[in-house]
Amino acid sequence: MANRQNRASKYLAAFAITLSVTSPASANTVCPISNCLAAHDINGIALGMTIQQVNKFFDGNLTDIGGGQFEGNKDGVNYDFGFTVLGRLYRIDSSQELGMFEPTSATAKTLTDKLTAKYGAPEFNQLPGGPASWDYIESVSGSAIPYNRFTETLSASFVEHYQAPTTLDLKLMDFRILRQDAARRNEKPARDASSQMRF
Repeated sequence: MANRQNRASKYLAAFAITLSVTSPASANTVCPISNCLAAHDINGIALGMTIQQVNKFFDGNLTDIGGGQFEGNKDGVNYDFGFTVLGRLYRIDSSQELGMFEPTSATAKTLTDKLTAKYGAPEFNQLPGGPASWDYIESVSGSAIPYNRFTETLSASFVEHYQAPTTLDLKLMDFRILRQDAARRNEKPARDASSQMRF
């Protein structure tokens, strides 16, 4: 239970950071189109799916760990999901055991080729010792100070574990889904608040 609570706290902290304003000087790529990643799923589980759709994918065996987060296992891959306040999937974390081995430049090339074929070329690649990543942002104007914010992000890395199999860990997120659902959830309360203002 403590481990799950720690994990929940970690993700909530990450959300707070990624939802904050990012520097216009950030090294991330501004994405001028609606989708810069070529794909938006991991093993057929796609961003934007509802909790019910994802649960059906796992034959009803998703585990609710609180805070809009769920866990599941399918075909030897462990998953951790984040859902919006309206129940849409906006974060997928997956971890797949690959066996007892040390990642090499050859395994890094194989992974990079497979990732590129599905998602497009990574923006940043430190495989096998570090991550390959795709980080896209959008420019936001109309306020006193224009700023950038994340749209889509994907990271992939080999993770070596002490006396345990090396894993392939992926994290795929679309912050637009999170923002859209938060805005939709806020529409009625905001209207109600406006109608109750008295002076």
